[in-house]
Amino acid sequence: MKNKLAVIGILLAMVSVSCNTQTYLPDHEELDVSYFGSFIKIRNTTGSIITGELIAVDSNGVIVLTNTDGSRQAVTVQKEEIEKYKVIYAKAKNYAWTIPLYAALTASHGMWLTPVNLLVTTAITASAITQFQYNRREMAYGNLYMFARFPQGLPPNIDILSLK
Repeated sequence: MKNKLAVIGILLAMVSVSCNTQTYLPDHEELDVSYFGSFIKIRNTTGSIITGELIAVDSNGVIVLTNTDGSRQAVTVQKEEIEKYKVIYAKAKNYAWTIPLYAALTASHGMWLTPVNLLVTTAITASAITQFQYNRREMAYGNLYMFARFPQGLPPNIDILSLK
């Protein structure tokens, strides 16, 4: 009985691995037609975390359009204040449904391969979640502009908060 409960608990934990991405991120097939900036998560040197749409990048810092508690703000983070960042540029494929399905199919033919199946489907799901993102180790600050809404820099006289 304890083994069955453990297997059920593991299955539930693995299903909850799915990634919750922003709605404005394009599907991977629509990357070339999206006019939004990528989602960025920045941890600055004080430890605070800024998340939102990457609007513009220059040699001094980045501009992020945040939506915290229903209030939109344009936040500028200076380059020297950035400790870590992660850019998500498209919605990840969600393979979490395969974990319980394939485990159940394997279990129906005998329990001896179920742990192997759980490991494989969990590994595939975990790698798919990180497929469309970069972090500071994988992409230099100088390349962040490619994922901004305005890659050539912020146009003059634009009201960031009026962007849709």
